[in-house]
Amino acid sequence: MLCAEDVFKNLLTFMYPRAVLQVAAGGGHLAVVERLLQEKADVNATAADDGGRTALQAAAERGHLAVVERLLQEKADVNAAADNSGRTALQAAAGGGHLAVVERLLQEKANVNAAAGYRSGRTALQAAAGGGYLAVVERLLQEKADVNAAAGYRSGRTALQAAAEGGHLAVVERLLQEKADVNAAAGYRSGRTALQAAAGGGYLAVVERLLQEKADTNIVAVDFNSGRTVLQAAAGGGHLAVVERLLQEKADVNAAAAVYNSGKTALQAAAEGGHLAVVERLLQEKANVNAAAAVYNGGKTALQAAAEGGHLTVVERLLQEKADVNAAAAQFSGGRTALQAAAGGGYLAVVERLLQEEADVNAAAARFDGGRTALQAAAGGGHLVVVERLLKEKADVNATAAANGGRTALQAAAEGGHLAVVERLLQEKVDINVAAARFDGGRTALQAAAGGGHLAVVERLLQEKANVNAAAARFDGGRTALQAAAEGGHLAVVERLLQENADVNAAAAYYSGRTALQAAAEGGHLAVVKRLLQEKADVNAAAAYYSGRTALQAALKRGHDRIADCLRAAGAKQREFNTKGRERLNE
Repeated sequence: MLCAEDVFKNLLTFMYPRAVLQVAAGGGHLAVVERLLQEKADVNATAADDGGRTALQAAAERGHLAVVERLLQEKADVNAAADNSGRTALQAAAGGGHLAVVERLLQEKANVNAAAGYRSGRTALQAAAGGGYLAVVERLLQEKADVNAAAGYRSGRTALQAAAEGGHLAVVERLLQEKADVNAAAGYRSGRTALQAAAGGGYLAVVERLLQEKADTNIVAVDFNSGRTVLQAAAGGGHLAVVERLLQEKADVNAAAAVYNSGKTALQAAAEGGHLAVVERLLQEKANVNAAAAVYNGGKTALQAAAEGGHLTVVERLLQEKADVNAAAAQFSGGRTALQAAAGGGYLAVVERLLQEEADVNAAAARFDGGRTALQAAAGGGHLVVVERLLKEKADVNATAAANGGRTALQAAAEGGHLAVVERLLQEKVDINVAAARFDGGRTALQAAAGGGHLAVVERLLQEKANVNAAAARFDGGRTALQAAAEGGHLAVVERLLQENADVNAAAAYYSGRTALQAAAEGGHLAVVKRLLQEKADVNAAAAYYSGRTALQAALKRGHDRIADCLRAAGAKQREFNTKGRERLNE
């Protein structure tokens, strides 16, 4: 039997001593840190990629002064660089507001202006300002911290932007005294100017102070990751007092929305949040009620945005202003017409109101990224009363699915396991065997139901002669019904499909496909693997051309040792190994 000392040494041998020291330091466990150092743990071992911390960085981030002191005695590198989303020790301590640790690191010549990490990085001053830690900010300024260090590429903030975003007025005031640039450029992705940041949070006092310093109310929104102008940011948050103040400063009520990642005009943003008072105020300023939806990532007109959220009073107000009830949906990332949006959310009252305005019940689904007709959207959400209402308006029960990730109404209902909706659609002579959409995981109705493990729906579809061996979509993870059920580990569905002579050895789809056995093995579903082997599943079936796995490769890749043993016993062939002793896989 191993004693505690043996267990400790085994941890050092097998569990990466560098990680053990970093974890212990981050947890503030001084005694464990001490013991690890006795065992020659590397005090300067590099941090793990993407957000890792050295031991000193980890201790500094949590404010563990005693551990910091001990690591410094062991010559821990006080200026070890931050990785993509990491922090230097000083940045980490400053971001946590740990003044005593900051002081100690500065005594050791920590670089007060070390560069911020690429992703969400902050200099020490930016980190302290974002947390509102005025005492730390003051101390860093004494050390000549650069008050105008640029914002990082991804989600970066200058010190002033960070303080404004948090509503930290005292820190904002102190930075302005140090000549912080009130109009410094926003970071490229998810960036905000100081005024945009303050407006988005509804911090009126900070907004007022920045305006006194001639902050630009009409700087354009960055094009990526939900960029917003000042007015758009305030409107989206429903901050009426800030909106009012910005309008006094001639903020552009019709400034263009960011092109990418859910850009919104001010009116669209307010409508999306259901902020009726803000909507009303913007309309008084001649906001364009029919400004087009942003092209990418779920852009919405004001009416589409309000309908999607089920905001009936806002919908009503926009219709009074002649909002286009049939404005085209954005073609990418789930665009929806107003009726499609309301139907998808199950908002019957909004659906009813839009139909009164002659909303097109059969407007085509957006072409890409999961577009839906109104009926498809309602069916996918299981909203039976909305489905019923749309059918009364002659919604096309067999409308074509979008090519990318699309679903017919029946496919959408089956995928969600909505049996009552499935039943209602079958009464309308829906085509049960419409082929799966080609891209983004298209599914037939039976494949969709099988993949979700919806046995009752599977049974009902089989009664209607659903094709148990319908071809899988060729691209992006297509699956036959049996492959889909096996992948999810749905043994009862697998059994039912086998009773209907489902092809146990149907080939894997070209892109990221799996045979039934490969899918079950990859998912760790031992009972399904055994059942498929009983049906003579080919244990050595070829892997898909792109991102494929044989059954044995799939099991080994996921660490399913019992399944790997089962497959070997059934004759699975070991594949070629590389120089590191790992199986060669089609990446």
